Amino acid sequence: MRELKFRVWNKKENAWLEDESKTYYYLTFQGCIVEDYNDGSGGYDIDFNDEDYVIQQFTGLLDKNRKEIYEGDIL
Repeated sequence: MRELKFRVWNKKENAWLEDESKTYYYLTFQGCIVEDYNDGSGGYDIDFNDEDYVIQQFTGLLDKNRKEIYEGDIL
């Protein structure tokens, strides 16, 4: 079974959404992006506008340079 991986493109900042040392991002079954601060509060802050982000799933394939291919990539 292949590993399930996702990456998220931020349309406003034209950059990939990356984890910071104290922040974790989760993808819910409904397709929403959830931000969780690792400060012991255990609460979730859902403050993302889903229209501002594009979620892509890893296909399980690698290109000739051994780079992961995600849905929507242009080869």
